[in-house]
Amino acid sequence: HLPRDCTEKDLEKLANKYGRVKDIRLLAGFGFVEFEDRHDARDCIDQLDGTKFMGDRIQVEAARGEREKRRPRDSNGDRYSPQRRTRGEFRCD
Repeated sequence: HLPRDCTEKDLEKLANKYGRVKDIRLLAGFGFVEFEDRHDARDCIDQLDGTKFMGDRIQVEAARGEREKRRPRDSNGDRYSPQRRTRGEFRCD
């Protein structure tokens, strides 16, 4: 898991070294970082997987699948639109 005191700013500072960060979601013990360019995400994964972050060794891997992004309802009443995102998934061993 990520350290309890890890913030979105901590992840952003770490990830910004590899490219422009588009979005960060921090959940209980892990987080998602979305890059504008998928190649930047791959570089981040390759360079950070297995390294120490805030005193803990982290596992960094590509997020799997698609994420549904909430948006206002369209004329058909549809509220969700699948959107492919390139993210690096951060977890501590």
